Amino acid sequence: MNWEALEDRLRHLIDDGFTARQIGEKLGCTANCVRKKIRRLGLSLHPIIGVQEKSPDENNLRVDYGENKGQVELKSRRIKTLEDALIEANVDLSIWEVERHVINKWEVGIKNADGDGIITEPLWQIKIWLRRKIYNPVQIAIDEIAKKCSKSQIILPPIKYKKITDPHLLVMGLFDIHFGLLAWDKESGADWDINLSKHYYINAGKKLLNKTANYEIDQILIPIGNDFLHINSPDNVTPINKNPLDVDSRLAKIYEMAFQSVIELVAYCQQVAPVALLWIAGNHDPETSYYLCHSLKSWFRNNNRIEVDVSPNPRKYFKYGNVIIGLTHGMDEPFKDLPIIMAQECRKIWSETDYCEWLVGHFHKKKEMNYLGGDVYGSIPVRVLPSLCAADFWHHRKGYIKNRYNRAAEGYLYSKDFGYSGHFSTNIAEIDCNKK
Repeated sequence: MNWEALEDRLRHLIDDGFTARQIGEKLGCTANCVRKKIRRLGLSLHPIIGVQEKSPDENNLRVDYGENKGQVELKSRRIKTLEDALIEANVDLSIWEVERHVINKWEVGIKNADGDGIITEPLWQIKIWLRRKIYNPVQIAIDEIAKKCSKSQIILPPIKYKKITDPHLLVMGLFDIHFGLLAWDKESGADWDINLSKHYYINAGKKLLNKTANYEIDQILIPIGNDFLHINSPDNVTPINKNPLDVDSRLAKIYEMAFQSVIELVAYCQQVAPVALLWIAGNHDPETSYYLCHSLKSWFRNNNRIEVDVSPNPRKYFKYGNVIIGLTHGMDEPFKDLPIIMAQECRKIWSETDYCEWLVGHFHKKKEMNYLGGDVYGSIPVRVLPSLCAADFWHHRKGYIKNRYNRAAEGYLYSKDFGYSGHFSTNIAEIDCNKK
């Protein structure tokens, strides 16, 4: 190392009161090496720094604060303790605490009052490193809030609740009712039969109408199918895998009870707004639900407030203002493909709308996923809706446990201009509570 080239820097470090160890740390050598080089250059760790005209009465003070750290540096003839330096620097000890400090002293040559001699006086240098106390800023903030609250009172205007007047679509999420399923409380934890199916189906629909009464509903959509019926033939087996089913009553009676239930619910709904019925084939009722919708179409043929869509496409799309609702049972299509399927199958209305969603059933439990269909399409929610239906013995034996609180129906609200507005839910426990 070329010490002659570093002589000026070394002098500054000595003038600032740094020790040999501190100088060594800054220059990358040992304290002994520093002392040897200082002697070789004829310097001293405590030199007489020039000759001043008079005694330095003013303190040389520098204070720097960061977010969590602070530093005080003081050169003075009269201040020589840590406590006095903190007072001189006006350090708030309720916020800051001393992490470490260094005090150095050297002699300074000063002309005497007559101007014909030199006297020496001590000069003190104090360096203090501060750190913020962790708990105090929070306490100070709390104290300040308390002071403001004690001095002023916030007066807020009363909230005026108004009926929401922009048009909305209400989708009755009465999926997977399984009319005809038989469950016995002692065997599978809950009872279910055709009478209970009708009771909960109609009362859940009425409950959702009541909960959404503050909205301006100008259209109601009721999907029919989605395993609305539990069986597809008198054989009482699943259509595809031919698994035996626990069935309450005969097919004709099940069909008639399901038919009457829809008519009764629609009678309530059409008092609020026009109703659209969509056939969505399930894996339990691909044919029976189709026949049921055709019967409903005939029943409502002279009612201009009721429309029934019995087109054979297993997926349906319902356009409402600036919204597309896709509906499918959910047993066949991978959920990740549904946004692209929607874009392909309804290209025209896709280009005319800003809000797109899918509503599916089949799983008898609530679930929600969001898939990114691409930057052009944006994010499309795929909502899996719950079911009111109890578990039959086979599902109960497999461990698919259902209780009164997750057996539910949901009503989804969509603004004509701004898409999804929220949804309401009602469960078996709530319906039972209001039975009386």
